[in-house]
Amino acid sequence: MRALLVVFGLVIAGVAGWFLSRPNDTAPPAPSVTAPMPRPTTTPTAATSDPAREAAEEQDALDAAPSTAESQPTTPATELGEPPIEVEVRSLTTQAYVAEFRYRFTAGETGWVGAVEGGRAGLRIDPGVTGDLLIEAPGMQPELRTGLTLPSPPAPPMQLQVFLRPATVAEGITLLVRDVDRRAVVQVRVDAFALTAGAPPGAWHLGKPLWSRAASADDGRYVLPKLAPGSYGVQVVAVDSEDRPLALSPYRRVYDLTGSNGFLEDVSLEPACALQLDLYDANGAPFDPATRGDVTITLQRGGEPAVSRRWTGARTGGALDQSQVSEVDRVPGPAPIWLATAAAPGAYVLEVRVDGKAVTRQPLQLAAIRQTERVLVP
Repeated sequence: MRALLVVFGLVIAGVAGWFLSRPNDTAPPAPSVTAPMPRPTTTPTAATSDPAREAAEEQDALDAAPSTAESQPTTPATELGEPPIEVEVRSLTTQAYVAEFRYRFTAGETGWVGAVEGGRAGLRIDPGVTGDLLIEAPGMQPELRTGLTLPSPPAPPMQLQVFLRPATVAEGITLLVRDVDRRAVVQVRVDAFALTAGAPPGAWHLGKPLWSRAASADDGRYVLPKLAPGSYGVQVVAVDSEDRPLALSPYRRVYDLTGSNGFLEDVSLEPACALQLDLYDANGAPFDPATRGDVTITLQRGGEPAVSRRWTGARTGGALDQSQVSEVDRVPGPAPIWLATAAAPGAYVLEVRVDGKAVTRQPLQLAAIRQTERVLVP
């Protein structure tokens, strides 16, 4: 009996082991071998890096990138080289450079501004533009230059000199007289004319002056004597030591003086013809108008209306020996005679009349020099 129970126990234990070892039908299926599996990621370390491969990849990246030189805008050559205009700014009274100045160049809607120390500098403005340049300096009157066209490369830069007047001027009239090359005119004759309401507006210089002064100045600076309030015409003529005109144009201007105002003028005398005439008669002797009657003379520029001119000659004899005599549109005395003021160069016609009858009509080509012409008055 006991043996039977042992056998029965062994059978029960086997059945229970088999049941526990059988697969569970409700468990999820195992993953398919064909499903994609994530690839492991690894971080390279110094031990696994390849310097040669990395250098090649870096070079490939540089070759593929756009060129920096091609992608950047090109700088104009003028910005690296000379500016299109160089300016010198000086004081009109001392001729020295101003300590500082400001400039503004305007071309249409575009403008350039700047400040300069030392009185001279190249202004970096776009080349080839046309506009107006304003120059200002402390204590000076501003100066505006209009219609400046700046050169473009390869042309050299424009050279510009600017002379500024003081902002305040003393009473009276001061003249700074120079030629076109800015050289001082060291000897002049100044004539002052008191103007009345009926004085001819364009011929006041042909009348009798209120006073006439000969003056010399190494720097070309002439301070006129004080004048009472009123309207005055002033004429300045460059002369030599014998008071004869030089080959420079005269300066003329009308001034209205109030007794408290003043003027400082930069006078520039341009080249002109200082004309002298050697008049002779049919016998080859010097022509003397006193032996012929009423003798008039005119010098008219071709194609222009007749202009009255003052002629001067040397008066001889008596207490007035070696003095001068002048007449308007008349032969003032024996030859030689000369224009009281130099005439502009060009083509002219000279005509001499005796008692109203033309006896000489001669073309003249005047140059900007001292010129002597021989004229026959039959």
